[in-house]
Parts: sequence; structure tokens; C-alpha cells
Amino acid sequence: MAAKSSTTAKDTEIDKSFKTTIGYITKNDKNYIYIRANGSNYISINKYCIETKENTNIFRNYGKIDVYYVKDTYVQDNVLYTAFYETSSSEKIRVVGYNFDKEQIIFDNSFPVKLENRPYGTMCFGVDRKQNIYFARGIKGSDNRDRKVEISSYDKNGKLLDSFIKDPSYIIDYMEFTASSKDSTTMFLKLHTFQGYSSWWDDYAIRTNNGKFTKKDAYLIRQYGGMNLTFLDSSGKYAYDQYGEILEFNYNDSKQESNLSFVVKKAIKVDGSNIFLNGIYFSDDKYIYIGSTRGTIYVVNWKTFKTEKTLKLGNNIEIKGLHKSDNNIFIEYNNTEDSKNYIKTLNMSDFNVIKQNIKITTHTAITHTQDQIKKSYKDTSILNKSWDIYEQKPVTKAPYKEGTLKSQVKNDTLNQINYFRWLAGLNNVSIYEPYMKYAR
Repeated sequence: MAAKSSTTAKDTEIDKSFKTTIGYITKNDKNYIYIRANGSNYISINKYCIETKENTNIFRNYGKIDVYYVKDTYVQDNVLYTAFYETSSSEKIRVVGYNFDKEQIIFDNSFPVKLENRPYGTMCFGVDRKQNIYFARGIKGSDNRDRKVEISSYDKNGKLLDSFIKDPSYIIDYMEFTASSKDSTTMFLKLHTFQGYSSWWDDYAIRTNNGKFTKKDAYLIRQYGGMNLTFLDSSGKYAYDQYGEILEFNYNDSKQESNLSFVVKKAIKVDGSNIFLNGIYFSDDKYIYIGSTRGTIYVVNWKTFKTEKTLKLGNNIEIKGLHKSDNNIFIEYNNTEDSKNYIKTLNMSDFNVIKQNIKITTHTAITHTQDQIKKSYKDTSILNKSWDIYEQKPVTKAPYKEGTLKSQVKNDTLNQINYFRWLAGLNNVSIYEPYMKYAR
């Protein structure tokens, strides 16, 4: 069952000059969004009240702390951790954790993580629930490119606990700790690797025991688009990725070849192959409510992991956050038509799940005659490669510009795609302009 909703008078425009939402908290019957902004030498958090629309800066650069160069940030359990160099000559990386619920620093220590080409060397860090700190840093090969990754762990007092080196066999140009299981036994690391003209997103699991690695290795669990895992329970057993797949992890440290595997429990049926779930959810005892980039909220049964209801907000809506307080749900979204950000307030009654019997029909084969195929092919505008395809030509040297395609080029390409879909008996597709920028 799909319910439709649209922008109403309850939708409140919010100021998102600050870039990234890092949390939602309800205090004293008011609901707050916490928004982070940072540059190379500053870090800042604003607190936005949904009810009063008051936007307050609660800190910048952690008060009196000097920030010379911000390396990475990591958010967990209402704490924003920031790794940075204090001065140009700093030998250690300082990590400060700011609890934006309590509005106070709860973690502050320095770590002897040596980067090649300091302070610009490739590095990321993550934190588990016991406040052990994990660093990954690039190690350059003879071609002066990052070929290996050193992964090290420290306790909250700065003591080195363990380390090992991982060789993914390819050049590395990006790394990020994407998640920590809620029982602090697994850290998930994403690497972007490439060789020649081919590139991959590699997702690794690193098993730990009180900050020490159970095996000195990172285990490749997926290699393609990247997982961006969101864990759904405290044991680290269930998580979902941005493709809508709910994964059940099976941990087995006795195996020599691998200590972690997973089973896809259910792929959430989304409204198109290019819609990716974006790590935004909340749950109650019965259901998981998951937001997608195309303005749809999926209501998934905890026991069956099947989608029992969807709430469609609109194709022009990109959901940025979900927050439940009492009987209300607050949905933060960006309207791609006016590029503004809003908060929508809905009552939980809008999400009442009605179980339904779904009738499954068999697919009827589509046939076309030769004459029909010839006529359709002739009627389809074929792109002439000699055309000037750009409305605005791209600039491949600084200052770079991605350029734009002519409308005729986009339409001719779309006609060709739909011609082949027609041959296969599939419905037509259309161009979704807000996502065109991601294809450039």
C-alpha cells in the first residue's frame, strides 16, 4: 500500500548554510537538529529548534582550541569526533569529541599517527563504543601513490593497542571508516581503489576485541558501489546498505580464510534502479522506517524484513533525516525544485501499517513484428557523433567546469534507451534532472 503526501503548511523552511546534519535530539518538549560545518581550519556546530526556528551556534573550534588542519570527522552516539593538527609542525594528531546533547567536550587526546606528506596525507579514523580510536593511513609505493593501508588502534588514553598493514593490490585514493557495530566487535572500512581505467569501492570488516584485532587483517565483504552500513540492532547482527538490502552478519573467528560473512535477508523494493537508501532510519518494536533519496519512506517488518508500506513524499524530495518524538515524525528534506531545505511534521497515524495480500502475476512475453521493429527504429532519433553535444563546454583545467549537454542530445539518448526497453517489453523511463549533475 502506498500513501501519498505533499508539501503542506506544516513544512518549515530551515537554514542549511551549515552543511551536514549530525543528529536529532528531543529535550524539554522541543526537537533540535544539530548541523555541522567545517573547513580546513575550523569546525562548527549549530543547534536548530524545529518549533521555535531558533538557530544557535553552540561552538566553533571547540572553544579555545586552535585548529590548523582538520583531517577527518566521525559521529557516534551524539558525539562529534574531530581529528586535526594544531600547528603546521604538529607531530601528533589530536582527537576531540564534543557531545552536542550535553554541549561539552567529553574526549580529548593526541595520537602519534605519522602521515606521509603531512598534513595532507591520506587518512581516516573511527571510534567504537568503548572509545577506542582506529586510524587508517596510506603508505606510498615506489610510484609515490598510496598502495597499502596501515590500520592501528589506540585506547582513549592514547596507548597503542595494535596495528597491521593491508595491501589491497591497487592504488588507493580514498578511505573512510563507515560504521562501528554497536557491540564494538567490528569496524567497517571503505576504500576507493583503482588500476588503469578501472576503479572499485571496497568494503572491509575489521574484527576487534577491546581494541585489539582478533586477526591482523581486513576482510573484503563487498567490492562495487560501497555499503554505507547502518546497523539496526545492538549486537551488530543486522544492517542495511544504500541499495535497500538488509544484511545478516554471521561472525565466526575460527575460520582461517575469513572471519565474517553475511546473508542478504531482503532487498527492499524501491521505485527505480537508481534510488539509493541513505542511512536514515528509526525503529520501534515492530517496524523499521527507512528514508530514501527520492522522497520515499519504507516501513519494514522487523520479523520478516519485508516492506509492508511506503509513504511517497514526492520525486522532488530528497530525505535528509528522520526523527521520531512522541507520536510525531519529523522529516528533514531538500526540495530539488527550489533547492531549499524543509522540515515536514507527520503524525504516526500516517504510518499505520495495513497488511495486505499481494497478488503476483506472471510476466507475459511481448512480441513485435519485423515491420514494427523497423518502423520504431526509423522513428528513433539516432545521435550523430559529429554533433557539438554541449550546451556549455566542459573545462578540464582549473578553474574546472563540468559543462552541460544540449537538450536534443539528452532527448535523443533517452529515445534510444526507450527503444531498447520497448524491444524488451519494458516501460519507458524519463530524465530526472536533479541527478544529471551526478553523471557529469
